[in-house]
Amino acid sequence: MKSRGSKRRHSVRIAAQGYKTSVGIHDITGAKPGPTLALVSGQHGGEWNGIEILRRVVAAIKPSALAGCLIVVPCANPEATKLMNEGFPVDWDIEALRETPGDSHSLLRYPWAACKTVNRDNDPYNMNRKWPGKPDGTLVQQTAHAIWAKAVAHADYVVDFHCYSDFWPHGAYLHRKQVVPLAAAFGIGLIWHLRKGEDDPAGMLHVAAERAGKTAFTVEFTPQRRLDYGEVAFGVEATLRLMVYLNMIEEQATLPAAPDRQYIVNWQQKTAYVKADAMGLAVMSVPLMSEVEKGEEIGRLVDLNRGASSHIFRSPMKGLLIRRPGPRYDIVHRGDTVFQVIDAKRISVPKRPAGGKPAESAGRS
Repeated sequence: MKSRGSKRRHSVRIAAQGYKTSVGIHDITGAKPGPTLALVSGQHGGEWNGIEILRRVVAAIKPSALAGCLIVVPCANPEATKLMNEGFPVDWDIEALRETPGDSHSLLRYPWAACKTVNRDNDPYNMNRKWPGKPDGTLVQQTAHAIWAKAVAHADYVVDFHCYSDFWPHGAYLHRKQVVPLAAAFGIGLIWHLRKGEDDPAGMLHVAAERAGKTAFTVEFTPQRRLDYGEVAFGVEATLRLMVYLNMIEEQATLPAAPDRQYIVNWQQKTAYVKADAMGLAVMSVPLMSEVEKGEEIGRLVDLNRGASSHIFRSPMKGLLIRRPGPRYDIVHRGDTVFQVIDAKRISVPKRPAGGKPAESAGRS
């Protein structure tokens, strides 16, 4: 039994398919009773901000000032991270992939991009399609099973940290309406409340956790394959805000409040895409998460020969700007989607509960 007021790090070791890996887990048990929060990052090898966010959170939390338990897995898939690859092992026909037209380096990192029968949802090595794992399965299944047993199974709340390309603002993904206040307390800004059947494969961590009776959501920071220290600082603050909301730590005067402009959206809401009618450099006129009016200038297309604006991008509707040029490049071609505007609903930041667990955790273990 874990002693009150303790902090320790331990590792789980897994060997399968001729590979070995070791995953570090931090257990912080508070001096007072309270809920258990599990934080997981590093499922995909090109997503690094969450690793540094959770390292800083572990360093910041003192057991004597904690109510409940904090279980942190900073890098759930260290072998994929070493290779900067979506998953591991990469057991593909590499020679055939090298013969595929396109960027060979991208294909080696994302081999499913060149395969007609494989995508992110059925990629056999995508850890975030394998939860709660299998004790006798592949390396990734056994790793997920070990993390589940040591961390997720003991939690009341689970937050899964990811990163995607910076053409979208950072956001949260969840499927239960009751989880919205937690995401708002976290302060991520853009909350995707998805319906059943929308991006919820059973093997996703937060979906599997929900099915096991946990309160869970996924957060996406930006970008991939690069540490963004602004995002890291924001992620640390957001995690501490959530712990304040859950009454796990006391409110801190130095902790910034959650942004007062937060929005909830879903895939059924009215949305509009702005496409390029020629090649050029797409330049933003307003930042992401701006509320824009119909007809308002949101960007310009710069002609590469003249070095001058050749077209003004205008919003087709009133709404929230949630996509910028990208995902990888600001040089766009004719027909590329450059901007996205969605009819988003603004929500208020929830107040901290007066005491005990938030209502959405009632009855959970």
